[in-house]
Amino acid sequence: MWGPAQSPQGRLQPENNCIVWRLFKKNMLSDGERGEWGAGMKLGELARIVAVPEGCREMEITGLANDSRKVRPGDLFFAVHGYKTDGLLYLDEAIRKGAVAAVTEGPVERETPIPLLAAERIREAEGLAAARFYGEPSRKLRMIGVTGTNGKTTVAHLIKHILAAAEVPTGLIGTVWIENGAMLESSERTTPDAIDLQRTLATMVANGMQAVAMEVSSHALALQRVTGTEYDAAVLTNITHDHFDFHKDYQSYLESKSILFRNLYPYGKPDKYAVLNREDPSWPMLKELCQVPVYDYGAGPEAMVRLIRTDRQERQSLLTLELCGRECRIATSLPGRFNRYNILAAVAVAWREGVPLPAIAAAVPRFPGVPGRYQEVRCGQPFRVMVDFAHNPAALESILEMAREQCSGRRIIVFGCEGEKDRLKRPLMGRIAVQNADIPILTSDNLYHEDIGQIFEDVQRGMGEEERRALIVEPDRRNAIRKALELAQPGDFVIVAGKGHEQYLVRGSVYQPFSDVQILQELLAEGASPPCPPSLPLQ
Repeated sequence: MWGPAQSPQGRLQPENNCIVWRLFKKNMLSDGERGEWGAGMKLGELARIVAVPEGCREMEITGLANDSRKVRPGDLFFAVHGYKTDGLLYLDEAIRKGAVAAVTEGPVERETPIPLLAAERIREAEGLAAARFYGEPSRKLRMIGVTGTNGKTTVAHLIKHILAAAEVPTGLIGTVWIENGAMLESSERTTPDAIDLQRTLATMVANGMQAVAMEVSSHALALQRVTGTEYDAAVLTNITHDHFDFHKDYQSYLESKSILFRNLYPYGKPDKYAVLNREDPSWPMLKELCQVPVYDYGAGPEAMVRLIRTDRQERQSLLTLELCGRECRIATSLPGRFNRYNILAAVAVAWREGVPLPAIAAAVPRFPGVPGRYQEVRCGQPFRVMVDFAHNPAALESILEMAREQCSGRRIIVFGCEGEKDRLKRPLMGRIAVQNADIPILTSDNLYHEDIGQIFEDVQRGMGEEERRALIVEPDRRNAIRKALELAQPGDFVIVAGKGHEQYLVRGSVYQPFSDVQILQELLAEGASPPCPPSLPLQ
């Protein structure tokens, strides 16, 4: 968790990022205060979720935990069987730390000093129990879930920005950070696990939030982290190749994404709806399964929220939109075609949430951007430098397309592929880099325990001899970035892709401090005068 002296980019920037500054200046909740609601609950209140023996129903639980290291006295421990380990292996540790009962997947024949409660599907039970324990917080908020391969972060941040500008107190949950109405918290993953999610939503309710813009990952949907959360709106950006190490293929990936829309039931909270990208191949299937009104967006004449025209200036675009027959013009400095579609999605949600079109048009140009998303680094150099999170084929292709639109010189890209992740996308990313960049530089990303030689071999698979010769291979990421800057000439566009906002490189199990933005600032400042100022997302 960041304290008052730290921002997600390493330093507080009140002059340039007023939203962050205001959040830090608010009264903050301490770690001890967050997540404490009353004295707890009786186990019997969970009897419809897990099998609670008659003799245990009056037992009090004062917290929930799925990690034995975080167990506190009075907790109910969920011994979840994960992909790398089994929660039952840590049951003894949870008991030593004070767990008063534990939930297991199915009956477990084991002598323990605490009751073991069997659940048919433990991940589902964990989500439902967490929602119950924290007072069903999603039912007290306008929950806007955003899913998709690329663009989730930008769309969620844009929705939060527009609603907040319209004086709707809005929380944010996503890849970069969590805004709970009183403070910023770092994110361990795009979508928190079920217990952390419900605790976070309850904190937002306590802090007076009325709405939440939330990134919902395919992993979270498949692993039921959002079970127990009732959404008012579900938004799709796009579905392209990613995470096939987990989902195995596109159809499995699509099925996981579709859960968000399938579970948007027409009962419960009123006024639910879906926002879909009409130009994404998933549109027909998702539209068919939706049981609530659907608002789609795109550039074609059939789209309900339609991009009519884009007038480009040097570093700004003026978008002409049509929303169900009403025309609206919106200025933006967010670059690239993909961001125009991100804006369409966010505008559709804000408009559907009741924000007047003039207020939307006034808010979008003031959007401060997102750290690590097309974040420009300016140190007086005669060429452009940008950091982006692009870590899959579609994102890499999109950012190179954007650079082509905005660059009169050469495109230089530094990229890599993570270890122990989707190997199928590696050769796709390699071909995109060599075919769309003038100078492609392959370097390391998070390796985990995989050999870098294997990763580089996968990236170059399928390349012709000429393409391999054009590819510069530099395993050291800092040196690769230095090489890109040394090769850059006036008018060129340097892109450092893959890590975005992340502040580390993973080697084995060790997280080494590393920031693409900071490294760029340091290297550019070596020859820059005056010294390089703090970098902000592209304005």
